[in-house]
Amino acid sequence: MTHPPEHYAAVPGTEEAYPYGTQRYALDDGIRVVVGSGDMRRHSVDEWTEVMTQTINTFPHPTHTLLLLDLTHPNQGFTPYSRIKASEIVDNIQPGRTVVIALLFRDSIINNIVMIFMNRIVMMRQSKILFKTFLRREQAVAWLREKRQQLESAYTL
Repeated sequence: MTHPPEHYAAVPGTEEAYPYGTQRYALDDGIRVVVGSGDMRRHSVDEWTEVMTQTINTFPHPTHTLLLLDLTHPNQGFTPYSRIKASEIVDNIQPGRTVVIALLFRDSIINNIVMIFMNRIVMMRQSKILFKTFLRREQAVAWLREKRQQLESAYTL
């Protein structure tokens, strides 16, 4: 399933829901949010991968993407297949693009597992990904806003 870049929640207050439960919307200040459905079946993980890749590569700023990835659904897991698909997302980031991701979890067990995996994938691929895990949404959004200020200051120099 392909969703054209012009068909996504670039307008704050507009939410998109996809067939297998993934949701996407923009905060008032333009930060994109992707919400995982907790459905770990392959077709759902494939949909999530496509939405994530498109969101990262169609962000309106020319050099960076700011993304809150909400993985707080009670059924959210981390399977070998989702690990492979997450690697695909990283592999498909446009050259020269910095991606800042706040990963939001509901508990620290999945948080720790994903943190180990993300550190490994970023180091192996030498990607321009900045990420941090959070258990509270307010902290995740505040961190993204701080990183945006830093990136935009550097971009205007």
